[in-house]
Amino acid sequence: CKCCNNIITAKGGVKLTPGGEYSIQLATQIACDKFEDHLPLERQHKQMKRAGINVDVKTLYGQTEHLYNLLFPLNEMIRKEVLSEKWLHIDESPIDFYNPKKSKGYIWSMSNPRGAYYQFEPTRSGTVAQEMITGYNRGCVVSDGYSGYNFLDNDERYKMINHAFCWAHVRRKFYEAMAHDEKAELAIDLIDKLYEVEHMATEIHQLKEVRLDNSVSIVQEIDKWIESMDGKYLDSSSMGKAINYYINRKSGLHLFLYDETIPIDNNMAERKQRCPVMGRKNFNCFKSINGADVGTFFYSIIESCKSNGLNPRSYINEMAHRSANKEKLIGPFEYAKILNEKLSIQISKEISELLKSSD
Repeated sequence: CKCCNNIITAKGGVKLTPGGEYSIQLATQIACDKFEDHLPLERQHKQMKRAGINVDVKTLYGQTEHLYNLLFPLNEMIRKEVLSEKWLHIDESPIDFYNPKKSKGYIWSMSNPRGAYYQFEPTRSGTVAQEMITGYNRGCVVSDGYSGYNFLDNDERYKMINHAFCWAHVRRKFYEAMAHDEKAELAIDLIDKLYEVEHMATEIHQLKEVRLDNSVSIVQEIDKWIESMDGKYLDSSSMGKAINYYINRKSGLHLFLYDETIPIDNNMAERKQRCPVMGRKNFNCFKSINGADVGTFFYSIIESCKSNGLNPRSYINEMAHRSANKEKLIGPFEYAKILNEKLSIQISKEISELLKSSD
C-alpha cells in the first residue's frame, strides 16, 4: 500500500479444516468425482499425479471424511424432508464391504420427489427399515414385497401407514414365467394397459378419475384371470410363483386405484439405486463401515440435489462454507424451494418493469 507502506493481501479461501492445507472446493471436487461420477480415489490420485500434484489416496479419502463431518447435520435434514411427503419408496441393494466374514452389506434407500436418503447396514433385517422411517406415522410406503417390510402390515404401530406393492415386479414375475408358459402373456398385456392408463392423466388431480374409470375394470379382469389359474400350477414353477406373488400382495397392489398420491410401482426406488450400483461397478468395496457411511451420506446429498434440480457440487460447496462459518444449513428440498421463490420474485419484478417501460 502506497499510503502506509504495508503489504495487503486478499483474504484467503476457507480451508476444509482450521489451519489445513486443502480448500473446501477441492474436497467437494474429490467427493463428487467419486460419488457422483464414480471415479475411484486411486484414479483421481493418478490424474493428479499426471498434473504434477502428488496427493496420496489416504489424503484424498481424509478430505471426503472432513467434508462429511462439516455437512453431517444434513443427513437427518434429508431424511426428514423425504418423510415429509405423503408417500415414499423404499428398497435395498447388496454391496461389498471389507470384513473378516467376507459378507455383504446393504445400501438401503428411501426416495420420493423431495429427495433420497441412503443408509448402509451390514444386515438385510427389516429393523433397518423401521429405523429409517422413524417419525413417519401417516402416509404410504411403496415396496417390492420383500418380507423385511412385513412389519408395515403386522405391527400395530404402523396401522396408519398404507403398504403398497409394485406392479412392475408383478409384471416381471409373469415375464419370467412366459418363457415356460405363453398364457402368462395375457397377464403382461393387462398390466401394460394399467400403465397406458397412467399416461392418460397430465396432472395428479386427473389421475384418480382416470384410474377409477379405467384401471379398476382392468384390475378386476386380472383378479378374475388369476382366480381361474390358481391351483393349476406347482408352487415351484415360474407360473405358480408369479400367481402366488400376486395373490399374497393383492390388497397392497389395489391401493393405488383409490388414491392418486400412491404410485403404481416402486420404480423410483430402483432408479435411485443406480447411483450406488454404478459406484459398486467402479470400486471393489467399502473398506469399513465408516467409509460406507461417508459414501451413503454423499449419495443422499447428490441424489436429493438431482431430485430438486440443484447442482450437487454447487450445493455441497455452499453448505460446506456455511458450516465452516458457523451458519445455518438448509436441506436440498428447502434450499431449492427458497431459490425458486427468489427466482419467481425476480421474474415478476422484471416483467412488471418491462410492462411499465412499454406503457
